[in-house]
Amino acid sequence: MEILSAEQVGTVLVIDDQGLAGIISERDIMRIMAEHGPKAVDLRADRIMTEHVITCTPEAGLADVLAQMSRHQIRHMPVAGGGRRILGLISVRDVLNFQQHLLMADIERRKEDEGALRDAYNNLESAFKARTDEYRMARDAAQTANRAKSEFLANMSHELRTPLNAIIGFSDVMCTEAMGPIGSPKYQEYISDINESGRLLLSLINDLLDMSKVEAGREDLIEEACAIRASTEGALKLVRDRIAKKGIVVHVDIGADIPQLWADQRKIKQILTNLFSNAVKFTPDNGGITVRAWCRAESGFVVQVTDTGIGIAPEDIPTALSKFGQIDSTLSRSYDGSGLGLPLVKSYVELHGGSLDLQSEQGVGTTVSLRFPASRIVMDDGQEIVA
Repeated sequence: MEILSAEQVGTVLVIDDQGLAGIISERDIMRIMAEHGPKAVDLRADRIMTEHVITCTPEAGLADVLAQMSRHQIRHMPVAGGGRRILGLISVRDVLNFQQHLLMADIERRKEDEGALRDAYNNLESAFKARTDEYRMARDAAQTANRAKSEFLANMSHELRTPLNAIIGFSDVMCTEAMGPIGSPKYQEYISDINESGRLLLSLINDLLDMSKVEAGREDLIEEACAIRASTEGALKLVRDRIAKKGIVVHVDIGADIPQLWADQRKIKQILTNLFSNAVKFTPDNGGITVRAWCRAESGFVVQVTDTGIGIAPEDIPTALSKFGQIDSTLSRSYDGSGLGLPLVKSYVELHGGSLDLQSEQGVGTTVSLRFPASRIVMDDGQEIVA
């Protein structure tokens, strides 16, 4: 009892010459005191001890030790080596302390891991912010440069167009020999080439300058009531020579009683001219082009141009609608152009609050649908929009 009190332990091993005789616990002492009263203090240890002691080896796993303690309802277990030589004692308290130590070590490790993760996150966040700032600066610089380019080209409109108009005008006079015969037929051929090249270059420059004006925000709408059938016929006249040369059949399905469109008439004509030019360019000889227009309360004012041309693969449609987009295929590579026709049409339609939809299939043809808001439909007295 003095040993239990002095050492603050709950169990004492009873050792004999062979290494282990038994075990005495607080519970054994309490039991013997209850049986013998005060005389129990005079009893020898071998009268009180539990002789059949459950032991384990140093190699025993903690789970096995706990299982044996639970099975035999004991709180202490000696660790015995060879020849039952006692090496130590395991108690439930030891197990709990060890588990607490493991738990605290795990908590510390998790704290360290969380700290390292937090540091890594902070470093990543700082790097991301720095990279985002770099991208933002690069984007702002690119946008500034793009605006400067657009402003420059928009301001250069007069300087670029005037010389070309002079070249085209004088070559027209020479082609028609208005001031007298040229003389050599070869000169006549050269003048025709100059005139055709000048017109092509002017068309490309016009597209480029018009797109630059849109990007620079300097393109304003001069709105009025437009007769879409008249605008269609006017645009077709500009490409009639190419239509006749390729034997293309054009069908115009626009009713004479269709309401007018509140829009910029010059831009509507340019939109239609660009669509017809593309349709003629990519439609083989003896093909067909159809123009339709209709009004609906839910869809607004719709103008649709369909051709039987080479078509566009679905994955190439975004490229065709992008600025300077050139589809890299054997079908379209042989066709000239700046790649600004469809993007310019799309920009002009969007300036009117509308949208452009392009549907196409290779070898079948292309359909471009222009949708203007219903608010732009100009109704005459007595006219009603079909629901």
